[in-house]
Amino acid sequence: MYRLVTVLTSLLALSITFISCASPTPTATPAPTVTVTAPAPAPSPAPTVTVTAPAPTPTPTPTPTSVGVADFYKDKRVTMYVAYAPGGGVDYSARLLASFWHTVTGGAMVVENKPGANGLVMANFMASSAKRDGSELGATSTRTGLLGPWVMQDPAVQFDAIKFNYIGSVANEAGSALAIGASKPYNSIADLQQAKGLKFGVSSKTGGTAVDTAVLIKLLGLDARIVVGYPGTAELSLAAGRGEIDGYVTGELTIKAESDKGYLKGALVMIDRERSTLYKDAPAITEVVKLSPDDELLLDTSLLLKARALFFTPPEVSQDKVNFLRAAFDKIVADSGFIAPMTRYYGVYAPPVTGVEEAKKITHLGTIPKSQFDAVTKLIDQYAGQ
Repeated sequence: MYRLVTVLTSLLALSITFISCASPTPTATPAPTVTVTAPAPAPSPAPTVTVTAPAPTPTPTPTPTSVGVADFYKDKRVTMYVAYAPGGGVDYSARLLASFWHTVTGGAMVVENKPGANGLVMANFMASSAKRDGSELGATSTRTGLLGPWVMQDPAVQFDAIKFNYIGSVANEAGSALAIGASKPYNSIADLQQAKGLKFGVSSKTGGTAVDTAVLIKLLGLDARIVVGYPGTAELSLAAGRGEIDGYVTGELTIKAESDKGYLKGALVMIDRERSTLYKDAPAITEVVKLSPDDELLLDTSLLLKARALFFTPPEVSQDKVNFLRAAFDKIVADSGFIAPMTRYYGVYAPPVTGVEEAKKITHLGTIPKSQFDAVTKLIDQYAGQ
Protein backbone atom coordinates (compact mmCIF):
# COMPACT_ATOMS: atom_id res chain seq x y z
CA MET A 1 0.00 0.00 0.00
CA TYR A 2 2.70 2.35 0.99
CA ARG A 3 4.47 1.57 -2.28
CA LEU A 4 1.31 2.34 -4.27
CA VAL A 5 0.91 5.75 -2.64
CA THR A 6 4.51 6.60 -3.35
CA VAL A 7 4.17 5.70 -7.02
CA LEU A 8 1.01 7.75 -7.42
CA THR A 9 2.64 10.74 -5.76
CA SER A 10 5.63 10.53 -8.06
CA LEU A 11 3.38 10.35 -11.15
CA LEU A 12 1.42 13.36 -9.98
CA ALA A 13 4.59 15.41 -9.50
CA LEU A 14 5.82 14.46 -12.98
CA SER A 15 2.52 15.55 -14.53
CA ILE A 16 2.68 18.95 -12.87
CA THR A 17 6.27 19.42 -13.97
CA PHE A 18 5.38 18.48 -17.58
CA ILE A 19 2.47 20.87 -17.69
CA SER A 20 4.59 23.71 -16.29
CA CYS A 21 7.27 23.15 -18.89
CA ALA A 22 4.81 22.86 -21.79
CA SER A 23 2.83 26.14 -21.06
CA PRO A 24 4.42 29.18 -22.76
CA THR A 25 5.32 32.20 -20.71
CA PRO A 26 2.61 34.85 -21.27
CA THR A 27 3.79 37.66 -23.68
CA ALA A 28 3.49 41.21 -22.34
CA THR A 29 1.23 43.56 -24.37
CA PRO A 30 3.58 45.73 -26.40
CA ALA A 31 3.43 49.47 -25.70
CA PRO A 32 1.88 51.55 -28.53
CA THR A 33 4.34 52.85 -31.02
CA VAL A 34 4.61 56.65 -31.02
CA THR A 35 6.24 58.16 -34.06
CA VAL A 36 7.89 61.45 -33.38
CA THR A 37 8.78 63.44 -36.48
CA ALA A 38 11.65 65.67 -35.91
CA PRO A 39 11.07 69.17 -37.27
CA ALA A 40 12.60 69.72 -40.65
CA PRO A 41 15.56 71.94 -40.50
CA ALA A 42 14.59 75.52 -41.36
CA PRO A 43 15.60 76.27 -44.93
CA SER A 44 18.17 78.87 -45.48
CA PRO A 45 16.39 82.15 -46.32
CA ALA A 46 16.16 82.78 -50.05
CA PRO A 47 17.94 85.87 -51.27
CA THR A 48 15.61 88.91 -51.37
CA VAL A 49 14.57 89.78 -54.91
CA THR A 50 12.71 93.06 -55.47
CA VAL A 51 10.12 92.79 -58.24
CA THR A 52 8.49 96.01 -59.44
CA ALA A 53 4.92 95.39 -60.58
CA PRO A 54 4.07 96.97 -63.93
CA ALA A 55 1.92 100.11 -63.73
CA PRO A 56 -1.73 99.35 -64.39
CA THR A 57 -2.76 99.97 -67.97
CA PRO A 58 -5.13 102.94 -68.07
CA THR A 59 -8.62 102.24 -69.31
CA PRO A 60 -8.75 103.48 -72.89
CA THR A 61 -11.12 106.31 -73.65
CA PRO A 62 -13.95 104.94 -75.78
CA THR A 63 -13.88 106.08 -79.38
CA PRO A 64 -16.86 106.98 -81.53
CA THR A 65 -16.82 103.41 -82.79
CA SER A 66 -16.64 101.93 -79.31
CA VAL A 67 -18.52 98.64 -79.26
CA GLY A 68 -20.24 99.48 -75.99
CA VAL A 69 -21.59 102.79 -77.26
CA ALA A 70 -22.58 101.32 -80.63
CA ASP A 71 -24.49 98.60 -78.80
CA PHE A 72 -26.25 101.23 -76.72
CA TYR A 73 -27.60 102.99 -79.82
CA LYS A 74 -28.32 99.85 -81.80
CA ASP A 75 -32.06 99.13 -81.53
CA LYS A 76 -32.35 102.21 -79.24
CA ARG A 77 -35.03 104.84 -79.74
CA VAL A 78 -33.54 108.33 -79.57
CA THR A 79 -35.79 111.38 -79.21
CA MET A 80 -35.03 114.64 -81.00
CA TYR A 81 -36.88 117.57 -79.43
CA VAL A 82 -37.48 120.48 -81.81
CA ALA A 83 -37.80 123.91 -80.22
CA TYR A 84 -40.55 125.06 -82.59
CA ALA A 85 -43.83 123.98 -84.10
CA PRO A 86 -43.79 121.86 -87.28
CA GLY A 87 -43.23 123.66 -90.56
CA GLY A 88 -40.00 125.64 -90.19
CA GLY A 89 -36.43 125.06 -91.28
CA VAL A 90 -35.22 123.61 -87.97
CA ASP A 91 -38.11 121.15 -87.93
CA TYR A 92 -37.40 120.11 -91.53
CA SER A 93 -33.69 119.64 -90.87
CA ALA A 94 -34.35 117.58 -87.73
CA ARG A 95 -36.84 115.28 -89.49
CA LEU A 96 -34.52 114.75 -92.43
CA LEU A 97 -31.67 113.89 -90.07
CA ALA A 98 -33.94 111.47 -88.21
CA SER A 99 -34.82 109.66 -91.44
CA PHE A 100 -31.15 108.68 -91.88
CA TRP A 101 -30.53 107.72 -88.25
CA HIS A 102 -31.31 104.01 -88.55
CA THR A 103 -28.99 103.57 -91.54
CA VAL A 104 -26.03 104.89 -89.55
CA THR A 105 -26.72 103.57 -86.04
CA GLY A 106 -29.22 100.72 -86.35
CA GLY A 107 -31.53 102.49 -83.94
CA ALA A 108 -34.52 104.78 -84.42
CA MET A 109 -34.93 108.52 -83.97
CA VAL A 110 -38.32 110.11 -83.34
CA VAL A 111 -38.95 113.84 -83.56
CA GLU A 112 -41.12 115.61 -81.00
CA ASN A 113 -41.95 119.29 -81.26
CA LYS A 114 -41.59 121.14 -77.97
CA PRO A 115 -42.39 124.77 -78.80
CA GLY A 116 -42.82 127.60 -76.37
CA ALA A 117 -41.20 130.91 -75.40
CA ASN A 118 -39.59 131.14 -78.84
CA GLY A 119 -37.51 128.03 -78.26
CA LEU A 120 -36.60 128.53 -74.62
CA VAL A 121 -39.06 125.91 -73.32
CA MET A 122 -37.10 123.18 -75.08
CA ALA A 123 -33.67 124.59 -74.20
CA ASN A 124 -34.60 124.92 -70.53
CA PHE A 125 -35.98 121.37 -70.58
CA MET A 126 -32.72 120.06 -72.03
CA ALA A 127 -30.76 121.79 -69.28
CA SER A 128 -32.92 120.64 -66.37
CA SER A 129 -34.91 117.52 -67.19
CA ALA A 130 -33.69 115.69 -70.29
CA LYS A 131 -32.02 112.31 -69.83
CA ARG A 132 -28.24 112.39 -69.47
CA ASP A 133 -27.69 109.01 -71.16
CA GLY A 134 -27.44 110.35 -74.72
CA SER A 135 -30.93 109.24 -75.76
CA GLU A 136 -32.47 112.74 -75.88
CA LEU A 137 -31.25 115.47 -78.22
CA GLY A 138 -32.35 118.99 -79.04
CA ALA A 139 -32.72 120.93 -82.30
CA THR A 140 -33.00 124.71 -82.26
CA SER A 141 -32.08 127.95 -83.99
CA THR A 142 -28.94 129.58 -82.72
CA ARG A 143 -30.60 132.99 -82.97
CA THR A 144 -33.99 132.67 -81.36
CA GLY A 145 -33.88 129.50 -79.32
CA LEU A 146 -30.44 129.47 -77.77
CA LEU A 147 -27.60 131.92 -78.29
CA GLY A 148 -29.50 135.16 -78.77
CA PRO A 149 -31.44 134.92 -75.50
CA TRP A 150 -28.37 133.59 -73.70
CA VAL A 151 -25.99 136.42 -74.61
CA MET A 152 -28.75 139.00 -74.16
CA GLN A 153 -29.40 137.55 -70.68
CA ASP A 154 -33.09 136.95 -71.16
CA PRO A 155 -34.55 136.36 -67.65
CA ALA A 156 -36.36 133.27 -68.98
CA VAL A 157 -33.04 131.54 -69.76
CA GLN A 158 -32.33 128.71 -67.31
CA PHE A 159 -29.20 127.29 -68.93
CA ASP A 160 -25.56 127.97 -69.64
CA ALA A 161 -25.09 127.39 -73.36
CA ILE A 162 -21.43 126.47 -72.86
CA LYS A 163 -22.43 123.37 -70.84
CA PHE A 164 -24.42 121.75 -73.64
CA ASN A 165 -22.68 119.21 -75.87
CA TYR A 166 -22.87 120.25 -79.52
CA ILE A 167 -23.34 117.60 -82.20
CA GLY A 168 -23.23 119.89 -85.24
CA SER A 169 -25.29 122.31 -87.28
CA VAL A 170 -26.83 122.55 -90.74
CA ALA A 171 -28.50 125.29 -92.79
CA ASN A 172 -25.74 127.67 -91.85
CA GLU A 173 -26.66 131.08 -93.16
CA ALA A 174 -24.10 133.21 -94.95
CA GLY A 175 -25.92 136.22 -93.55
CA SER A 176 -29.27 137.71 -92.56
CA ALA A 177 -31.55 139.63 -94.83
CA LEU A 178 -34.83 141.46 -94.76
CA ALA A 179 -37.61 139.63 -96.60
CA ILE A 180 -40.80 141.44 -97.61
CA GLY A 181 -44.24 139.85 -97.65
CA ALA A 182 -45.37 138.72 -101.10
CA SER A 183 -48.34 141.14 -101.18
CA LYS A 184 -46.43 144.24 -100.07
CA PRO A 185 -45.48 147.01 -102.56
CA TYR A 186 -41.90 147.46 -101.39
CA ASN A 187 -39.29 146.43 -103.95
CA SER A 188 -36.28 148.55 -103.02
CA ILE A 189 -34.56 150.15 -100.06
CA ALA A 190 -35.79 153.51 -101.29
CA ASP A 191 -39.35 152.22 -101.09
CA LEU A 192 -38.77 151.24 -97.46
CA GLN A 193 -37.18 154.58 -96.56
CA GLN A 194 -40.21 156.44 -97.91
CA ALA A 195 -42.76 154.23 -96.17
CA LYS A 196 -44.45 155.06 -92.87
CA GLY A 197 -45.36 152.72 -90.05
CA LEU A 198 -43.56 149.60 -91.24
CA LYS A 199 -43.99 146.50 -89.07
CA PHE A 200 -41.37 143.76 -88.87
CA GLY A 201 -42.07 140.58 -86.90
CA VAL A 202 -39.75 138.81 -84.47
CA SER A 203 -40.08 135.93 -82.07
CA SER A 204 -38.73 137.62 -78.96
CA LYS A 205 -36.96 140.79 -77.88
CA THR A 206 -33.84 138.85 -76.91
CA GLY A 207 -33.49 136.66 -79.98
CA GLY A 208 -30.88 137.20 -82.66
CA THR A 209 -33.52 138.24 -85.20
CA ALA A 210 -34.56 141.07 -82.91
CA VAL A 211 -30.93 142.21 -82.84
CA ASP A 212 -30.76 142.10 -86.65
CA THR A 213 -34.08 143.91 -87.05
CA ALA A 214 -33.17 146.71 -84.66
CA VAL A 215 -29.81 147.20 -86.38
CA LEU A 216 -31.52 147.28 -89.78
CA ILE A 217 -34.08 149.92 -88.73
CA LYS A 218 -31.36 152.08 -87.16
CA LEU A 219 -28.86 151.89 -90.02
CA LEU A 220 -31.43 152.51 -92.77
CA GLY A 221 -33.29 155.17 -90.79
CA LEU A 222 -36.68 153.52 -91.29
CA ASP A 223 -39.99 154.53 -89.81
CA ALA A 224 -40.69 151.08 -88.42
CA ARG A 225 -41.46 149.15 -85.31
CA ILE A 226 -40.81 145.63 -84.09
CA VAL A 227 -43.78 143.32 -83.45
CA VAL A 228 -42.86 140.68 -80.87
CA GLY A 229 -44.47 137.31 -80.23
CA TYR A 230 -44.34 135.02 -83.28
CA PRO A 231 -43.36 131.49 -82.17
CA GLY A 232 -41.23 130.63 -85.18
CA THR A 233 -40.59 130.79 -88.92
CA ALA A 234 -43.88 129.21 -89.90
CA GLU A 235 -45.91 131.82 -88.02
CA LEU A 236 -43.78 134.72 -89.27
CA SER A 237 -44.16 133.60 -92.87
CA LEU A 238 -47.91 133.19 -92.50
CA ALA A 239 -48.20 136.68 -91.00
CA ALA A 240 -46.11 138.15 -93.82
CA GLY A 241 -48.16 136.30 -96.42
CA ARG A 242 -51.39 137.65 -94.95
CA GLY A 243 -50.04 141.18 -94.78
CA GLU A 244 -50.19 141.41 -90.96
CA ILE A 245 -46.54 142.43 -90.99
CA ASP A 246 -44.49 143.92 -93.82
CA GLY A 247 -41.76 141.34 -93.50
CA TYR A 248 -39.16 139.90 -91.18
CA VAL A 249 -35.43 139.35 -90.91
CA THR A 250 -34.05 135.85 -91.22
CA GLY A 251 -31.32 133.86 -92.92
CA GLU A 252 -31.06 133.75 -96.68
CA LEU A 253 -31.73 130.01 -96.82
CA THR A 254 -34.96 130.39 -94.89
CA ILE A 255 -36.02 133.24 -97.17
CA LYS A 256 -35.52 131.01 -100.20
CA ALA A 257 -37.59 128.21 -98.69
CA GLU A 258 -40.43 130.52 -97.62
CA SER A 259 -40.41 132.41 -100.92
CA ASP A 260 -40.89 129.12 -102.74
CA LYS A 261 -44.03 128.63 -100.65
CA GLY A 262 -45.36 132.01 -101.81
CA TYR A 263 -45.11 133.88 -98.51
CA LEU A 264 -42.17 136.19 -99.30
CA LYS A 265 -40.68 138.11 -102.22
CA GLY A 266 -37.09 137.27 -101.47
CA ALA A 267 -34.19 139.12 -99.86
CA LEU A 268 -34.28 142.90 -100.20
CA VAL A 269 -31.11 143.87 -98.32
CA MET A 270 -28.39 141.86 -96.58
CA ILE A 271 -27.52 142.80 -93.00
CA ASP A 272 -23.91 142.06 -93.74
CA ARG A 273 -20.75 143.45 -95.29
CA GLU A 274 -21.03 141.13 -98.26
CA ARG A 275 -23.67 140.19 -100.77
CA SER A 276 -25.31 136.80 -100.68
CA THR A 277 -24.33 134.07 -103.10
CA LEU A 278 -28.02 133.12 -103.22
CA TYR A 279 -29.44 136.66 -103.65
CA LYS A 280 -26.78 138.41 -105.68
CA ASP A 281 -29.02 141.38 -106.46
CA ALA A 282 -29.65 142.17 -102.79
CA PRO A 283 -27.08 144.80 -101.70
CA ALA A 284 -25.15 144.54 -98.48
CA ILE A 285 -26.18 147.23 -96.00
CA THR A 286 -22.65 148.66 -96.09
CA GLU A 287 -23.24 149.47 -99.78
CA VAL A 288 -26.30 151.54 -98.94
CA VAL A 289 -25.23 153.63 -95.94
CA LYS A 290 -21.94 154.95 -94.61
CA LEU A 291 -21.46 153.59 -91.11
CA SER A 292 -20.11 155.52 -88.16
CA PRO A 293 -17.86 153.73 -85.63
CA ASP A 294 -20.90 153.15 -83.40
CA ASP A 295 -22.83 151.80 -86.39
CA GLU A 296 -19.96 149.43 -87.17
CA LEU A 297 -20.18 148.07 -83.64
CA LEU A 298 -23.92 147.52 -84.02
CA LEU A 299 -23.36 145.58 -87.24
CA ASP A 300 -20.58 143.51 -85.65
CA THR A 301 -22.92 142.57 -82.81
CA SER A 302 -25.56 141.44 -85.29
CA LEU A 303 -23.07 139.29 -87.21
CA LEU A 304 -22.14 137.36 -84.07
CA LEU A 305 -25.50 135.60 -84.19
CA LYS A 306 -25.72 134.09 -87.66
CA ALA A 307 -28.57 131.63 -88.03
CA ARG A 308 -28.19 127.88 -88.21
CA ALA A 309 -30.09 124.76 -87.16
CA LEU A 310 -28.15 123.45 -84.20
CA PHE A 311 -28.22 119.95 -82.66
CA PHE A 312 -27.07 119.34 -79.10
CA THR A 313 -27.35 117.13 -76.02
CA PRO A 314 -27.96 118.04 -72.37
CA PRO A 315 -24.99 118.61 -70.07
CA GLU A 316 -23.28 115.62 -68.43
CA VAL A 317 -23.65 113.17 -71.33
CA SER A 318 -20.51 111.01 -71.40
CA GLN A 319 -17.83 112.00 -73.88
CA ASP A 320 -17.83 108.63 -75.64
CA LYS A 321 -21.53 109.05 -76.48
CA VAL A 322 -20.99 112.64 -77.58
CA ASN A 323 -18.23 111.43 -79.88
CA PHE A 324 -20.48 108.72 -81.29
CA LEU A 325 -23.30 111.19 -81.94
CA ARG A 326 -20.91 113.60 -83.65
CA ALA A 327 -19.53 110.85 -85.87
CA ALA A 328 -23.06 109.75 -86.81
CA PHE A 329 -24.05 113.36 -87.59
CA ASP A 330 -20.95 113.92 -89.74
CA LYS A 331 -21.69 110.78 -91.73
CA ILE A 332 -25.35 111.67 -92.31
CA VAL A 333 -24.77 115.27 -93.44
CA ALA A 334 -22.13 114.12 -95.93
CA ASP A 335 -24.54 111.65 -97.55
CA SER A 336 -25.78 112.68 -101.00
CA GLY A 337 -29.24 111.48 -100.00
CA PHE A 338 -29.25 114.11 -97.24
CA ILE A 339 -27.66 116.88 -99.29
CA ALA A 340 -30.15 116.68 -102.18
CA PRO A 341 -33.35 117.38 -100.19
CA MET A 342 -31.59 120.03 -98.09
CA THR A 343 -30.58 121.78 -101.31
CA ARG A 344 -34.12 121.56 -102.68
CA TYR A 345 -35.61 122.94 -99.49
CA TYR A 346 -33.20 125.82 -98.92
CA GLY A 347 -32.12 126.49 -102.50
CA VAL A 348 -28.46 126.03 -101.70
CA TYR A 349 -26.54 123.62 -99.49
CA ALA A 350 -24.47 125.46 -96.93
CA PRO A 351 -21.69 123.25 -95.56
CA PRO A 352 -22.47 121.90 -92.08
CA VAL A 353 -20.43 122.80 -89.02
CA THR A 354 -19.04 120.05 -86.79
CA GLY A 355 -19.85 119.77 -83.11
CA VAL A 356 -16.27 120.57 -82.16
CA GLU A 357 -16.33 123.81 -84.16
CA GLU A 358 -19.72 124.77 -82.75
CA ALA A 359 -18.42 124.31 -79.22
CA LYS A 360 -15.48 126.62 -79.97
CA LYS A 361 -17.74 129.32 -81.44
CA ILE A 362 -20.13 129.25 -78.53
CA THR A 363 -17.37 129.28 -75.93
CA HIS A 364 -15.92 132.37 -77.63
CA LEU A 365 -19.33 134.02 -77.71
CA GLY A 366 -19.57 133.53 -73.97
CA THR A 367 -16.42 135.62 -73.45
CA ILE A 368 -17.89 138.74 -75.05
CA PRO A 369 -18.96 141.24 -72.38
CA LYS A 370 -22.64 142.05 -72.26
CA SER A 371 -21.80 145.73 -72.53
CA GLN A 372 -21.31 145.14 -76.26
CA PHE A 373 -25.00 144.24 -76.52
CA ASP A 374 -26.29 147.12 -74.41
CA ALA A 375 -26.70 149.54 -77.31
CA VAL A 376 -28.66 146.95 -79.28
CA THR A 377 -30.84 146.21 -76.27
CA LYS A 378 -31.78 149.89 -76.05
CA LEU A 379 -32.70 149.94 -79.73
CA ILE A 380 -34.90 146.85 -79.42
CA ASP A 381 -36.68 148.36 -76.43
CA GLN A 382 -37.20 151.56 -78.39
CA TYR A 383 -38.60 149.95 -81.53
CA ALA A 384 -40.63 147.27 -79.78
CA GLY A 385 -42.15 149.80 -77.40
CA GLN A 386 -43.75 151.98 -80.06
